[in-house]
Amino acid sequence: MKSGFLLLQLFFHSDLLSKIIVFLLLFSSTVVFFFQWYLIIILNKKGEIIKSDVRIFSSQDQSVEALSPFSKTLISYLNSSSQIPHEQVKEILSIIGSHYLQFEKKIQTVFSIASHSAPLIGLLGTVWGIMNAFMGLAADGGGTIAAVAPGIAEALITTLAGLVVAIPALIFYQWNRTKIRLIYENILLLIDVIAKKEK
Repeated sequence: MKSGFLLLQLFFHSDLLSKIIVFLLLFSSTVVFFFQWYLIIILNKKGEIIKSDVRIFSSQDQSVEALSPFSKTLISYLNSSSQIPHEQVKEILSIIGSHYLQFEKKIQTVFSIASHSAPLIGLLGTVWGIMNAFMGLAADGGGTIAAVAPGIAEALITTLAGLVVAIPALIFYQWNRTKIRLIYENILLLIDVIAKKEK
């Protein structure tokens, strides 16, 4: 409890640029968590749809009505492409499968940018704060640690804020990347199963 109060006290005593950087990083953190919440819902839904379609096609009694629109699109493309060689059809279907996850891949950019830029923005605030602390030290003419320590502590708040954004963003980026890869592998499995059944 005391350390939380100390952080707030340091934040309120910091200069305007440091406050702006902290607010910017807290806003970035909110955006990162919002996008992660959204991606968890979407990726889980798409993953379950693809797994369900694989189960339906793998079973003996395949009911086309129970399939997702994505799988129905794949089947209709397969049925209409009887003149195209089988390997070329599978390649085209894998491209369609890749486009199924295109939006989710684009959202990954948010996590990549946040995990790479947040520590640098936090470092910018730290460097700015330390410069201010040493300029204040030079203006006072005193050389004690008690004179410079509060300024350095205020400066380090921006680094802390940068790490609070970057670490979750990096973890989310890796989790989402793995989830997208697993869904895409299931899409390829689905394409393979559909192609074998429709031959």
